[in-house]
Amino acid sequence: MMRLEKRVPAENQHRFYNLDLAPDLFGGWTLVREYGRIGNPGRLVIDWFETKEESREALQRLARQKQQRGYNLANLR
Repeated sequence: MMRLEKRVPAENQHRFYNLDLAPDLFGGWTLVREYGRIGNPGRLVIDWFETKEESREALQRLARQKQQRGYNLANLR
């Protein structure tokens, strides 16, 4: 699981983005995304892929895009 956070108090931005890979029941893979405001439930989106490599590439692409928009990797406890 990868957690990205964006905290800009001056602009009242306190956001998170969780990315996770999981196998599905049919031999494929899913990229599970949850995002929203820190402290509130997030929105959940699931993307399906045929291979683990495709899902991993999508996760890395999304992580790069979010980091370009100011998100940073957060420490998971």
